[in-house]
Amino acid sequence: MDGSCANNSSNAAVCGAYARYNRFISKVLWMKFKHCVAVGCSHVFGSDLPDVSYPFPSPSAWPQLVSNKLGITCDNISKIAAGNGALYRRTVIYLQHILEKYNAEEILLLVQFSYQDRHELIHSDFQWCGDDFPYVTTKWRPDPLLNKKTNSFIADTIKTWLVTADDSYRMLSNLQSKLLLLLTAEQLGITTFWGEASDYKPIHLPQWATVADPKIGMDPWHIGHKEYAAKYFEIEETAGLDCYQLKQQGPVFDAFSAAINEMVNRTDTHQLYYEEFDNWMDWCKARNFSYLKQKWEAGDQNLRPENKILMEKNNKVRFGNGHYGPDAHQCFADLVVDQIKNTLN
Repeated sequence: MDGSCANNSSNAAVCGAYARYNRFISKVLWMKFKHCVAVGCSHVFGSDLPDVSYPFPSPSAWPQLVSNKLGITCDNISKIAAGNGALYRRTVIYLQHILEKYNAEEILLLVQFSYQDRHELIHSDFQWCGDDFPYVTTKWRPDPLLNKKTNSFIADTIKTWLVTADDSYRMLSNLQSKLLLLLTAEQLGITTFWGEASDYKPIHLPQWATVADPKIGMDPWHIGHKEYAAKYFEIEETAGLDCYQLKQQGPVFDAFSAAINEMVNRTDTHQLYYEEFDNWMDWCKARNFSYLKQKWEAGDQNLRPENKILMEKNNKVRFGNGHYGPDAHQCFADLVVDQIKNTLN
């Protein structure tokens, strides 16, 4: 429009109709979606929900409930015990596949990032083709679908990795994967809503952090680094050197981690809210949702094969792994749907 509608009654009528049309379109932007892609760890997979049938995710997990409410199809590509590296890899592969069927604007991506101390390995000598070949995506236990010989090999590989890489490295790798996933979705033009499974775990830094050789001075990068770090940490120059000492010692985020988080917030994506909390676990705990750590009797509605799940030998019952129940998923699905509609109106 040329902005002249105030001086011309005909143009004014056209402008009014155009404005009403835009308001209508803005109210139904979320209705453009035809397919939902959900990715996360066990909390999105729906582990221990009564209707889960491993390796398929629970149809009662919140992403499927969100999709049902929106009237669209859903593929939940979450993986139990996956870290953010696995989530990024799985999302990139799957999006390349599904973009052959749907346009980017027709896809809704729901992401709940995993715990930051998890990691993913790729092993050049991995001989057994699991569902994520050749990737190992958990440090907790091997894949239950693989045989004992394979599991032993994976466990040894993971133990070796745990010796060579500390939690700080794994946490930083997870933060980078998080940023890459959101930037990829943004670049593809896919509407993305994301949240966190748990709260952040800070990275442990040494007491001293060298900035530059005082005899040379500080180049623009070092100046920028020091000024940026000062936004997040209390620093002080030490012993007349162009270095700084963190006044707080112990676990903190370093400047790079802080920059990653800031860039995440700059992406054209939408952060899920958990009301007054910032992650799934705290939100569920505060609302006293059912907690699936009780014993599950063998032969109940959970259809996972008994030889593929943890069993108590004495009375042949299995345990849940601390996941929240159907009431949490139902309530969160309502919360997510409201956020999608409110955000895109």
